[in-house]
Amino acid sequence: EPVVITHVRHFEALERGIGKIPVLLQGIAEGVSPEFLAADLRFILGELGTILGQDVTEELLTTIFSKFCIGK
Repeated sequence: EPVVITHVRHFEALERGIGKIPVLLQGIAEGVSPEFLAADLRFILGELGTILGQDVTEELLTTIFSKFCIGK
């Protein structure tokens, strides 16, 4: 089913978050340091959190990157 976004603020947050995904993926492909990747991921998750009314914590990022195999 198609997704309907009813708030301009949500649409703009999705655009900003989605726009940063290629940067994150390119960084992963190039073996960029996890600290820099975490900053991009934090931005993306922050935009999603704006829509959902949630905050992204350092603990969540640690959990995500603990399961992330970079450059291996």
